Amino acid sequence: MSTLKLRQIGDTVVLILPKTLLEQLSAKSGDSLKYSFEDRKLVIKPKRKLRRLPKYDLSGLLLEHKQIMVRLEAEYQTVSYRKFRQCQCSIRLMPRPNAQY
Repeated sequence: MSTLKLRQIGDTVVLILPKTLLEQLSAKSGDSLKYSFEDRKLVIKPKRKLRRLPKYDLSGLLLEHKQIMVRLEAEYQTVSYRKFRQCQCSIRLMPRPNAQY
């Protein structure tokens, strides 16, 4: 078991964590840590970091929407044409009722 030393800096007492312990906690200077006391023991856990979402602007989103819609419309037309062709083929292949050969 390793020992950590409390140090006084100004009016504050600090606990200095060695680099190896910070690596185990996946923490760095400036990060926040969660702590609790369990059975008279100090338990330190890394605080879950929130993922930063990219910033969007309305004009960029609208431009992207237009580009996507052009592709979708072209795809819908292709799919509709294929279905139409399949439908016509199946109708042509069906024999006429009461046909005389």
